[in-house]
Amino acid sequence: MATNKGTPLRPGPIEVYLFSLTDENQKSIAPGDFERHWGIFRYDGQPKFPTDFTGKGQDKMPVGAKNVQYLPQQWCVLNSDIKNMSLVPENVNFACSLFDCTSLTYGSTCNKLDVRGNVSYAFNMYFQMNNQDVEACDFQGLAKIVTRNASQGDCLFPIQI
Repeated sequence: MATNKGTPLRPGPIEVYLFSLTDENQKSIAPGDFERHWGIFRYDGQPKFPTDFTGKGQDKMPVGAKNVQYLPQQWCVLNSDIKNMSLVPENVNFACSLFDCTSLTYGSTCNKLDVRGNVSYAFNMYFQMNNQDVEACDFQGLAKIVTRNASQGDCLFPIQI
């Protein structure tokens, strides 16, 4: 687009429009898991990739939102002492039915987490979207709140703004 080369089937300038400035974490995923991730900025106003708004081939990171007020640095994770995982599936399904677990799907950012990482991501998403309410990190006694960043590799566990 920035070079005005177009595609092999449609050479030349491409007419485009901006669909969504920010990701929408509560948008329905009925059409597909991608539905919440059309924005050029994440939920917290930080840019996701270099973009050239001028059309002059100057790909650079857009300026993110400034003075964002985040909640305290804490995460909800699967308690490592839990040995009986029989209650985990229903609790993960509950968390993911209400909030965004699309990052855990095949080909997504967090799809390479182990089982405990997947569960922790789902629990944490629910916890953050409920403004870190202590009751939102219980999951029938399966979870606990930690102050050490639970992110793993490229998979960033969110902190609510």
